[in-house]
Amino acid sequence: MEIYAWEEKSETKTTKNMGGSETQETTYAYAKKWTGMPASSSNFKHPEGHENPTKTIENTSRYVSTATVGIYDIDLSKISLPAFKDIPINEQTVTTGSNGELTGNYIFIPQGEGFNRGTLTNPELGDSRVSYTDLYNHTNVTTFGKLNNGKITPFLDPENDNKSLYLMSLQGKDETVASLHTGHKLSTWLLRGLGFLMMWIGLSALFAPLSVILDVIPMLGSITGGIIKMITFFVALILSTVTIWISMLFNSLIAITIVTVILIGGAIFYLKKKQKN
Repeated sequence: MEIYAWEEKSETKTTKNMGGSETQETTYAYAKKWTGMPASSSNFKHPEGHENPTKTIENTSRYVSTATVGIYDIDLSKISLPAFKDIPINEQTVTTGSNGELTGNYIFIPQGEGFNRGTLTNPELGDSRVSYTDLYNHTNVTTFGKLNNGKITPFLDPENDNKSLYLMSLQGKDETVASLHTGHKLSTWLLRGLGFLMMWIGLSALFAPLSVILDVIPMLGSITGGIIKMITFFVALILSTVTIWISMLFNSLIAITIVTVILIGGAIFYLKKKQKN
């Protein structure tokens, strides 16, 4: 269930003054949008004229007590489920109530009347819309986990009990594995990007006192600050690239070493066996 309510956004600008001090100015903007969790107006900077209505219908999720994939039982409370699909609704499957109206896949519940009555495409503050999603029975899915006495349970990483694989996908095995691999690569590069960002921030903070000293003349301090950020950006980029390259090379060396040891061990075993014969 979603409600049409106010949303607050803020933007802060910093201005440097003569002598090195700074002045911060925050601007607040308000707009109405559909949301499942309307913000409390008491937390707004300017609540006057932006009072949010109270949500009257809470979101609920219902699960069957038992579920199976093929002949294997699964635990719906632990498994990672795929995104649910919208349920097509009509007058035969849902009851809209006296004030509700069926529009597309939503039950639209307006708050106003007459000229103040909103529509789904042009809602008014406090209007609500209800939709339903589901994971259909007899849906073809692929489940990853560990077979355990007729059940599919979470597969725990032998080296880290905090990591497990227990998920359901609407794709086939190969497509799901490819998606997992893509997600792993994406998260790896996001972490590398985060490392670069932290290095850049650290280097910029290291040389920040220089620009503060020169802030006695605001223009000179701003120019110096920009130059420092540009230089530290390239330094952090080079250091991060070298670190990533060494890490990838090290991992490759480990793999090469393991394969080499296996090949050498196999060759020695073969030669000794041949010599013995």
